[in-house]
Amino acid sequence: MKPKALWLAVLWLLVGAALRFADLGAMRAVLDYDEAFYGVNALSLRDAPRLVPFFPENNGRESLWMYTLLPALVILDAQPFALRLTAVLAGILTLAAVYALARELVSSEAAAWAVGGLAVLYWHVHLSHLAFRVILYPLLAALALAWLLRAWRRNRWRGWLAAGVAAGLLLYTYLSARLWLAVLALLLAGMVWRGRNRRGGALLAGAVALVIMLPLLAYLLTVPAAGERVQGVAAFSLPEVTYNTIMWLAAWLWQGSTYNFHNLPGRPILDGPLALLAAGGVLVLARQQRRAGALLALLLGVALLPSLLSVDAPHYLRAAGAVIVVAVVVGAGAAGLARAWPRWGTLLAVALLLLSAVFTRQDFARWYATLTWSPQFAERFDRIDTLFALLAEAGYSPSPSSPPLYYLAHARDKPLLWFRLATWRTAEPGVYEFPGCVIGRPLPLRLVLPLEDAAGIPAAAWGQVTERARDPVTGTFGAGYAVYDVTAPDDVPVGTAGGALAMALARPLPARADPGAQLAVALRLTPLAALARPLTLFVHVYPADALTLLAQADVPVCPDFPPARWYPDHAGLVPVTLSLPPDLPPGTYRLAAGLYDSETFARLPLTDGDTVLLTTFSVPAAP
Repeated sequence: MKPKALWLAVLWLLVGAALRFADLGAMRAVLDYDEAFYGVNALSLRDAPRLVPFFPENNGRESLWMYTLLPALVILDAQPFALRLTAVLAGILTLAAVYALARELVSSEAAAWAVGGLAVLYWHVHLSHLAFRVILYPLLAALALAWLLRAWRRNRWRGWLAAGVAAGLLLYTYLSARLWLAVLALLLAGMVWRGRNRRGGALLAGAVALVIMLPLLAYLLTVPAAGERVQGVAAFSLPEVTYNTIMWLAAWLWQGSTYNFHNLPGRPILDGPLALLAAGGVLVLARQQRRAGALLALLLGVALLPSLLSVDAPHYLRAAGAVIVVAVVVGAGAAGLARAWPRWGTLLAVALLLLSAVFTRQDFARWYATLTWSPQFAERFDRIDTLFALLAEAGYSPSPSSPPLYYLAHARDKPLLWFRLATWRTAEPGVYEFPGCVIGRPLPLRLVLPLEDAAGIPAAAWGQVTERARDPVTGTFGAGYAVYDVTAPDDVPVGTAGGALAMALARPLPARADPGAQLAVALRLTPLAALARPLTLFVHVYPADALTLLAQADVPVCPDFPPARWYPDHAGLVPVTLSLPPDLPPGTYRLAAGLYDSETFARLPLTDGDTVLLTTFSVPAAP
């Protein structure tokens, strides 16, 4: 690389980094629904490490972005800054990837200017601030093509291997990248066909790419629902495609996307300075670099096609690969201007790119200023920040000594809450009501939930629910939250069964009962070891001084969700209703309980025999 090209590349890299880091700290105040879902999926990899090609939640997503987010989330925890920082770094790396591609397609001088074109391009600067998986698409698309062309030129096995790895990973970035992969496949096929001494390298690159792609290809073939997103946004009719084409033609210089999260609504893709350089680049490529120009024209069509064939055109995410083509064309135009007038042409090209950088900075600041009032953020973090204040008010802080913090299962459709609460290593309370029992986590526990869900707290059947703090505010940004303690203050340990179950009386029993009355007994059974057999709970009534059985009730322990299926950290609350004989004489009686195998009828050994005393009660004499 010539010194002049090197300094230009460094200059534009710094300008691009500055534009992408701008407002990054301020944007910690908001997080989009989809961004939060990416964070939630990535945190699931932290909590349960595994290799998966696809996440089916939220219409389905390729998995590479979640693995890319993981290091920042591990270091910085569940913060929006961790997500956005990763996106910014991916955007900056794309500047280097575009340099490598433009150098292979055009020249080193054009490559340095192409870095400047991408550095100031509002489209890519904006995308680099959003924690969407699409930001990996231009990065890997540029790398895969650059390394493939370089491998063809140098014919070294390491180059072919790198090209294959980048192409394979590209499939895991974004749906639209599959069309870019089709171009790479055509180029590889041509290399195999034409390059006798390069055939082995091209086959190696293709084989490596295919091996990397296989898990996702297998998933997509075996899970038909993974393709439902495409069907839901498709627009294949001639009127729809014609309309989309017109919208894209207008997007370059007149009116761009009006979707307020992907763009400053209505801002065209090219401002005046970039439009001049891009026009010059088209002329240079058409006259001097026809082969490169033809490939770039093909890549532009491939990048735009997903948006041309779907709703909401011009859709900047579905066509994100086009930023690579724009950058290279602008670079070719700036390089041509610098060659035509070696001194003044260079200064003019620098001035045009810096002016575009100013426009980009101003427009992004305008976008962010209006974003805070956008309905897109109906669950902004200000409500969740208030929740954190409520937790502090309730005496809770995220430390190992604090009580467990749980949230309701149906809070999963609120990914902002789900993502932010990950700071506390929270979990679902897992309270499930079945006929004949309630299954839930051991008490006490602390429960967080949105106020709109407060009426249906399932933990109310599990223990005593006490509200600790409440944020009743409702409005544009949704309802507030409440914090509850769920306790079992009346639990009385009564013994253990077979060393596998701890038994506790969950509700107090009356000290007196009339003949014919019904006694409501509730026993909490907490597993101490794995349970492999179905169990039945029995409750007996005996005289205080004899073993004569006077009344009994036998209840299978949660037959719809038997103990063998209970979660390791859950317990069961089993209610039993026992009817006293109507002719029970006055006196003192014992209420005892036990467990037996539902199939063999063998009783489980308890603390003192095969029954355990729950309470004594008296039956008064008739008046």
